[in-house]
Amino acid sequence: MPKLERSHGSDIQDPSPAQIDAALEDIEDDNGSFLILATERGFIQTALAADGVFHLEYKLEGSDTLYQMRNDSLSAEEVAEVFERFQENHLDWSSRYSWSQESLEGGGRLGCIGALLLLVLTAVATWTV
Repeated sequence: MPKLERSHGSDIQDPSPAQIDAALEDIEDDNGSFLILATERGFIQTALAADGVFHLEYKLEGSDTLYQMRNDSLSAEEVAEVFERFQENHLDWSSRYSWSQESLEGGGRLGCIGALLLLVLTAVATWTV
């Protein structure tokens, strides 16, 4: 069953389109927030950068490739549509956009979420010292 994980808020099992929309509205209000939609086929995730640009990433089950996309004009509504179409397993969910590939074999680079978490941990460690 699909699960929507949120950096700020509880997880949502089998989220509806309205719940995905609401979670994206929350992410727009909290810089540093992220969403991950996990299914049996893999996951898709997004984070909102400080400049207001959405970053999208996905990985399919059994693949060592992480696909990434940053589009300066991508709206929250478009991100919601990608999430919903991924959840519903539509064949065209990824074809509207240009994705770059990052191999995860041998410990590839961090994705946007990994980089975000590293930034938060660095800030906390610096602040507490």
